[in-house]
Amino acid sequence: MLLASSPPPIRDHKTESANSCYGEGFFSKLLDTSQHTGERWRVDQPSRAQIRLILDDAGDRTRRAVNDRLKALYGTHAARGMLQSGATIKLAIAAMEEEASKQITVCVDRVKAVAMDMEAFVMIQECVETSMTFLGKKLEGIVTMASGVNRSGQSSDGIGKAAEALFTDSRNQLRRQLEIHRFTFTVPRKPRTTVNLPDTVTTKPRGGKPLAAHWDEMWATIAVALFTGDLQPKTQADIERAMKDWLASNNVDAGDTAVR
Repeated sequence: MLLASSPPPIRDHKTESANSCYGEGFFSKLLDTSQHTGERWRVDQPSRAQIRLILDDAGDRTRRAVNDRLKALYGTHAARGMLQSGATIKLAIAAMEEEASKQITVCVDRVKAVAMDMEAFVMIQECVETSMTFLGKKLEGIVTMASGVNRSGQSSDGIGKAAEALFTDSRNQLRRQLEIHRFTFTVPRKPRTTVNLPDTVTTKPRGGKPLAAHWDEMWATIAVALFTGDLQPKTQADIERAMKDWLASNNVDAGDTAVR
């Protein structure tokens, strides 16, 4: 059992350089560690399914884009007689980094519209690591394509090491790009609460049953008469007389007690 004060596992970058698949699954293990410290914030099931669709689509688009760009690059360099060259490796790795960078941007922007907690961020990390594994496998083909004739006199093994160093730098740059967004995804999802409100709300005036609608209309008429000067009462009796006149003209039966 890990204590809350236990540090997260340390990544072995030297081993990563020799094995492009080394980091796969690292982030899910880190999430499992945080579960013991009470820091794991869960995404609800509908949001998790939506995020998975977003990430799968982004990963598919990245793989297709990388394949298309490498194919176009090989064709262009073959036509120019420079396929077996260091330029092929540099441009191929740059193209892969550019497409992976686009994937990170798209994933972050689309996922944070659905959820902004740590599990959502870890799902993005896992998706990006899957793409890194894919790019690592493509690197083998790039080296094979570029090592047919070596104009600089290096051995094919030297070309492979140089390509691996370039790819490691590119991969680290992509991971830094994603890491910048970590603290954007630290908002725990608030639990949904249900408030049961009564169907209708009625107010009862003090001293008895609610007033009938005609009283409001009567007072509005009297207020207008007072404002225009049509009614100029000198005593309370004048007000009561105006009230009785309005009630009578509108066929409303009200006694002296109600008027007063």
